[in-house]
Amino acid sequence: MVDNFKTLFRLYFIYAKMDLLWFLRDLRYCLLFIVGDVVSNLASVTGVFLLAMRFEGFGEMNQAQLLFMLGYGSLVNGIYGLFFANSNTGMISRIIGRGQLDHYMIQPTPFWIQMITEGVAPFTGSGVLIMGIALTSYAVVKLELVISVWWICKLIISVICSAIVIVSCIYIVSYLAFYAPSAAEEISMVVQDMFFSLRSYPLGGISIFLQSLFCTAIPIGIVAWFPSMILLEKQIAFTKINGLFILWMVTAIFLTTAVSLFCKGLKHYRKNGSPRYSSFGRH
Repeated sequence: MVDNFKTLFRLYFIYAKMDLLWFLRDLRYCLLFIVGDVVSNLASVTGVFLLAMRFEGFGEMNQAQLLFMLGYGSLVNGIYGLFFANSNTGMISRIIGRGQLDHYMIQPTPFWIQMITEGVAPFTGSGVLIMGIALTSYAVVKLELVISVWWICKLIISVICSAIVIVSCIYIVSYLAFYAPSAAEEISMVVQDMFFSLRSYPLGGISIFLQSLFCTAIPIGIVAWFPSMILLEKQIAFTKINGLFILWMVTAIFLTTAVSLFCKGLKHYRKNGSPRYSSFGRH
């Protein structure tokens, strides 16, 4: 186990170094890439914020609270981009559907280490994360929140849990690619788009049933709204239980389900292989 963790950190360092070399080798292109990523993320949240400005609030949240939620969602998007979006490990159905799991299986490094290190890009993939930190910090100042060490720990834990839920849902749905590789090759993109297009909308204005549905079975609210309500210490209508506990439980359930299904799919893949192979997207 110790050797595995040494390998994990060594690979993180190698991929970070490669990302830095790319950044230094083609600075102008990388800066354009980072700026474009930030602009596209800003565009995805601007519409909701403009609605809040027009109506002086939206979904039972005022402008400052909504800005905090949008900043939180950008933090989650930034974590996903930092660790997964720069490799198809964040859209695993592509790797499965194209028959590219063989590339991972023939390596001496454990499979799980390869999966969580390949997409790391701390320099070129950090633009949205930095933007999220700036938005969240500005919202905290506007809200005049009292910040403590425990509050910062809750923020970090919540962001990590939200990112885990997104990745877990992508892996759960991508399980279909083991059995229908051609048809399900791009199914992870559909799940990713669902989360990142709907995360900006507060759920305060909908029914309690839909709130609970979108924070459990279809966990869109877990990406931004629900943890923002916890951090802002606002009452969540559909539950009287500690919100942080619910967030941990939902994260644990989806992570466990994703790992179980993926391991089951790997057994099928090892036994039957893939009926197709495409080198597209393999770097």
